[in-house]
Amino acid sequence: MDLWYEDFRDARYADFRLAWDSGNYDDINAMIVAENYHPFAIGHLVALEVESLSKNNNDGWNRDGSHTYGYNEEDDTWGAIPCSTNCAPFSDTTGYKPIGTTNVQGDKYNVTGLAQRWQPLREQKGVGIGSYVHQVHITPHIGFTVKPKLRPLIETEAPTYTDYHEEALSVVEQLRLTAGNETRKAMVEFYDNKGQVRSSVIRSITSLDGFDGSLEDTLLLHHGIDLVEHDALLSAWRGKVKYDLVRPTTVIRQWGNDEIDTFGGDFSETESKVIKAKDFEAVSVVLLYIYITTHSYLSFYAHMSIFTYKLSRLSE
Repeated sequence: MDLWYEDFRDARYADFRLAWDSGNYDDINAMIVAENYHPFAIGHLVALEVESLSKNNNDGWNRDGSHTYGYNEEDDTWGAIPCSTNCAPFSDTTGYKPIGTTNVQGDKYNVTGLAQRWQPLREQKGVGIGSYVHQVHITPHIGFTVKPKLRPLIETEAPTYTDYHEEALSVVEQLRLTAGNETRKAMVEFYDNKGQVRSSVIRSITSLDGFDGSLEDTLLLHHGIDLVEHDALLSAWRGKVKYDLVRPTTVIRQWGNDEIDTFGGDFSETESKVIKAKDFEAVSVVLLYIYITTHSYLSFYAHMSIFTYKLSRLSE
């Protein structure tokens, strides 16, 4: 083994690499066959494939930010164009812009027209440092530019609710119930950690009697979860942009000085608090829990909900 390794590294790897860089995959296959499919040769092939994938920016994600959205003078069209400098990784290439507006006049409880559309929220950047940011829609392009790994994406259906005020009140109430329920809080923290959810699913499946625990089955399981998570993300993001719906936090803040009894945001507290609606803060993990257990109204569609559903289908 040691002699073979030294020989391959010093005398053959250069030819192996040259064939790969030149796209001569038939030559690579011939060399692997000549080496009797030696693990070291296969390992080099896998490493080259991983390296190639890491440099590939044609998968729709725009991971290196080499493209942005703008006007192409050559063909007089708007679309993805090369970025010249200060390129932002994963930046949008489709030209998404939020068009939602708050109901500044009239009935603040009647969410109609553009008030039903997604709007950026102001968030603290860190705690207690006096720095704030206004959100942008993260990677709005991926539901339209990235190809799914398992099967074509199924178009998500439009939401069935029409009374946004009642839906927002339901969110406030579910948050109030969470304040005094330690089980809910524990579930919130658990489901907010996608790594924990993934590990729990793996442990559950591998403990089943029908799982033989072989390397092949284990790799297939991990790879399957990777593909499910990838496609669930695309489905969720496509639905988010397609319907472009307002979030409950935006609706609730429109109520201004109305007093609401709800969760105060501190997990150590055991009771709800009465606060001004304008001061309502979205606790993402709590809203995540609400979506999974009760309502569909938070950021339609929710990635975690689709991910957990598809994980259940994979487990079956």
